[in-house]
Amino acid sequence: PLDGRRLAFFVADVAGTGVTSALLASSLVGAFTAAARGPEASNSSVSLAKELHRVLRAIAPSARAAAVVAILDAESGRLEWTNAGHRGGTLARRGAAPGSPAYRVAGDSAPLGGQAPNLATGALQIEPDQVLVVLSDGAMSARDRRGRPWGEARLGAAIARLGAAGNDDDPAAGLLAEIIAYVDGERLLDDVLVLTVAPLAPG
Repeated sequence: PLDGRRLAFFVADVAGTGVTSALLASSLVGAFTAAARGPEASNSSVSLAKELHRVLRAIAPSARAAAVVAILDAESGRLEWTNAGHRGGTLARRGAAPGSPAYRVAGDSAPLGGQAPNLATGALQIEPDQVLVVLSDGAMSARDRRGRPWGEARLGAAIARLGAAGNDDDPAAGLLAEIIAYVDGERLLDDVLVLTVAPLAPG
């Protein structure tokens, strides 16, 4: 939390596996927390993303991390976002008719690291009946017993079911359960993370 109503969050995928990547991920979490608690002037999604870029460059100049950083005003529903080479998020309406369009929060950008950050940024309004869904790349690439990834089509179908019985109160749990059921015990090769964000309900 940045103050009484604003929440800062980020999702990042560090390239590579093993101890080195885990240490880089931990460093990014620490850098984000410190920056979010810093001076008021630093509390924008762009400045937070740039701080993550700076820390990554200082620790491991050759490392790369795809990330999406955002700040949500929980009362008004305004979301300010910055993307750095990540898949980004999907803004969907709960209980929408199948095939209804969903807005992608992404933009043309590149992962953190390298000589200078290449960021995409923007702002949008999340209505009370909408939810922002952000997944790790491991969630998108989770494979079933026949080696088929979960993928965009299944994500779209799952998002269209948001608001159905059992998914309305905790859409993240509903989406995660669908991915785990699809994998059906097959070994996961990457982290599977589902983050859903929505403004406070009126009243």
